[in-house]
Amino acid sequence: MKTPKNNFTFLLNKKLILNLIKDDLKNTKLVSGLTELGLDSGKYYLNLGETIVSLMGLDDKQLDEKLWESYSDCISRVADADIFDSPEKLDFFAQAVYLHLLKARVELGREVV
Repeated sequence: MKTPKNNFTFLLNKKLILNLIKDDLKNTKLVSGLTELGLDSGKYYLNLGETIVSLMGLDDKQLDEKLWESYSDCISRVADADIFDSPEKLDFFAQAVYLHLLKARVELGREVV
């Protein structure tokens, strides 16, 4: 069983996690735009999801394919939204992804006590 310190690590790092999610959203938007222009943009994806998942205390060995697909879907939806209109939109999407991962954390039995 995890120690309380490890159990709350993701809460202490919430601001960092949200910033990384925002960066992942921006990067996904950029890569999607490059792809739409016909450029091979796959090598420009930063794979920040692994770092985000780790900071939230979700060991990727415990994650199943369904959760990764769900995370990718959440992040990919931003490609259709104009997140650069206002910082509030980016904040909204980042919070939504964060809450999605928080729910996954609870479902894996790592709820906050």
